[in-house]
Amino acid sequence: MRRQYKSIVGILLLLSMTLTGCSQSLWDVPSMIGENYRQKDPETMEVTYEVPEIKPSIFVNLMGYDAAYEKKAVLSAEVLPEEVSLIGPDGEISTITVSDHREETGKDLAYVDFSDIKKPGEYYIKAGSLGESYHFEIKGSLYKERVIELCTGCESLCPEAAYVMLEIYELFPEICGDDWGLPYSNNDIPDIIEIVGKYIGRTTGENGPEWAALLAKYAYLYSEYETGLNSESANKAKSAVTRVENLGESNQWYGALHAENYRLSGKAEEGSVLTKYYGELVEKPEEFNICDFYGALALMSTQNEVNLKVCGQIMKKLTRMSEDILREYKESILQNEPDEAMLDETMKDCMILSTVNHILPAYEYGKVIDRQYNIICGMNSSHIKVDTSNSLKAAGMAYIMAQMATTDINVQDIYENEN
Repeated sequence: MRRQYKSIVGILLLLSMTLTGCSQSLWDVPSMIGENYRQKDPETMEVTYEVPEIKPSIFVNLMGYDAAYEKKAVLSAEVLPEEVSLIGPDGEISTITVSDHREETGKDLAYVDFSDIKKPGEYYIKAGSLGESYHFEIKGSLYKERVIELCTGCESLCPEAAYVMLEIYELFPEICGDDWGLPYSNNDIPDIIEIVGKYIGRTTGENGPEWAALLAKYAYLYSEYETGLNSESANKAKSAVTRVENLGESNQWYGALHAENYRLSGKAEEGSVLTKYYGELVEKPEEFNICDFYGALALMSTQNEVNLKVCGQIMKKLTRMSEDILREYKESILQNEPDEAMLDETMKDCMILSTVNHILPAYEYGKVIDRQYNIICGMNSSHIKVDTSNSLKAAGMAYIMAQMATTDINVQDIYENEN
């Protein structure tokens, strides 16, 4: 029994539409320290300097490219070449025409589109005086493989990372099978659910609202594989929710906690709490934080009675948030000098836009998601990518890649038939 968002959200979307109407610095200059330089004897003269770090002017996706999908790199230079060389795994050389984008962006930027290259292997781009790019991989089903690697490779989870992994299963079940090559695979229970279940089973000491929200979400999804609401996971979730309520604990997980518990328990009082909470939240000018976003998705996917007016307002707000993200990143081909915090914020924006695009696919959303994804995977002036050794960031990246892998499932089918 897979629960889908699309049917109820489609109704809510129609309601909402009715309500609204339809150059970089490539190196540091070496510094010479005066006292060391002004030695009288040339034979004993010492020069102290900093070795410059030279970064490529060719920017690629460091996570790699899926063979079936679009593949682009970015060049940045005052003098842009007309062609570059793509060096393949066996040393073969493909000549790729450069697409100049200076007039479009007002910056010295150009695209290199090598989407026609599908042979798996390690590649790099060579462009005369611009040097060589970092090496990158092209591989069939790369997005799906990266999702599996990111979800199975974390040595330690946290409640929010585990919650996001369950969100991946709920929105993108097509790639969440029981065939991930784990010791407990091939038992008809999706491996991603079992990863979270084993994390819950071995974890002690967690008792906050985020933990209770995770348990409620897990119990709701796992009810397909357990009998009734008196199952072990459901009882564990009820105890966690009751403890939070008795202690009066509240944080940014308030909405998600009550939404997940409402889906699990069906208690009318929880529905009233959510109607009041989100009814007030949609009137505020601020955007949803990421946890209220999770809660909004859970509320709109429940099979229990909901306030359609509030849900319509939620959908309108999510659409406005997506349009804001669209405007912010539409012209952002290459993000300059990002730091870790900036990449984290870009990843959250990409998660939100990926979700809305999953519910309401749109060409412009897809293009911006692609740009955001490339930015957080190293296509930026600093050549840095999101640190996926952090379980929450790994789960967020997996979430985005799951959406990309399932945007057009037929694309992958075509690739596999051709090869």
